[in-house]
Amino acid sequence: VVVVGVGQNDGVQILRAGIDHLAAEVRAGIEDDGGQRPVVGGLVGSLLFGLPLAWMLPGMDFPGRRLLRALTVLPMVLPPVVGGIALIHSFGRRGIVGQYLDQWFDIRFAFTTKGVILAEAFVAMPFLVVTAEAAFRSLDHNFEDAARTLGASRWTVFRRVSLPLAAPALARAQGPTASAWRACLLS
Repeated sequence: VVVVGVGQNDGVQILRAGIDHLAAEVRAGIEDDGGQRPVVGGLVGSLLFGLPLAWMLPGMDFPGRRLLRALTVLPMVLPPVVGGIALIHSFGRRGIVGQYLDQWFDIRFAFTTKGVILAEAFVAMPFLVVTAEAAFRSLDHNFEDAARTLGASRWTVFRRVSLPLAAPALARAQGPTASAWRACLLS
């Protein structure tokens, strides 16, 4: 797994980590009550959901694809207050989804670190999806087709062919974003 992170010298650093390490970071970010771990949890959550979504949107034709893309980029055009109110109405204790999460699984998002991670992912994922989608569109799809003809599943093609081919473009595109994240974290 390749994770793009902020380096010490104002640059972008490519870190290689296993799935177990990333899962531990997400769990630590959820359990932590402050500091930079929620930021890591939000970033990893955005990567885990955003990259497959960005690969799926331009490459597959399915019913509701346009609606899914519109919902994905919606947080980019919403004012922050509207996005916050939508999250509270959706994931608050009496929200559309939050009430069931609270009753059935005893999971609460409102005014917790989990809520911070959810809000960060809500804000950051559209930018990640748009950038990654452009990177996946620019790939030579002959490699993906060759992997499929050799019997690779869609997940294997994504993990072993598409993601490594798109990694340099994703790292270059995330340079200005990484500098912005670093400025926010250090202020």
